[in-house]
Amino acid sequence: MSQTNANRIIDAMRLRLFWMKYGVFFLRSGKCDMKRIRVAGRPVRLSLPAGEEAAMSFEINNIFYNDCYGLRNVEGVNRILDIGGNVGLFSLAARSQFPEALIHTYEPNPQVQGHLLSNTNGLSIDVHPEAIGKEDGWIDINSNAGSLMATTVVSPKGKIKKTAMARALDRLGGPADLLKLDCEGAEWELFENQEIWSRVNRLTMEYHLWANPKMDVPEMIRRIRDFGFRIINLCEESQWGILQAIKQ
Repeated sequence: MSQTNANRIIDAMRLRLFWMKYGVFFLRSGKCDMKRIRVAGRPVRLSLPAGEEAAMSFEINNIFYNDCYGLRNVEGVNRILDIGGNVGLFSLAARSQFPEALIHTYEPNPQVQGHLLSNTNGLSIDVHPEAIGKEDGWIDINSNAGSLMATTVVSPKGKIKKTAMARALDRLGGPADLLKLDCEGAEWELFENQEIWSRVNRLTMEYHLWANPKMDVPEMIRRIRDFGFRIINLCEESQWGILQAIKQ
């Protein structure tokens, strides 16, 4: 057997053993149904937007198996703020990793809120159908490219509520031990409020440079360090990436 084939077999075994923890089993064909998983001892039949099954399958594997948000490297988490909850995959992974943590998730897109509520039902995850920004206001949603790439547009005539980040932290009842940001460019508005970052102990975020022409990776790093964080992981693509940081 070649080393390449041996590595493939080992990787396949690791994948199967990992998903067994979530009650997911592979068929002999190598296929599996990840729409039914077990989180914190409870069965969850994942509700996903029609037509987005392939993209969601990638997200499920990326968040749970690849641990793109670095949850397995985090300890001592009691309060989690999930901004850009989508259908709840991050919150489910966080609940599995931190069974006793308080989790608040915010998702303004009405097209996925039903899926989010269904997926988090019974898992003590507080769902807020709102956007988050530096101050209260109103927005509209542009979701023509699919729910995973839906963007917000600030508008005084918008129909969707935008809640100030400070208010979301107040609702959490204390500093966010972990803040997850994945809001398709809306993250940059939060960079304009220095005070809120004093109430965040750890950050994991997907950043989107295409949404802010004035922002590049060096400037983002400078700003995050100015907020008192030490960057512990940075994965760069051309116009987006994933970053993890912890308070120094």
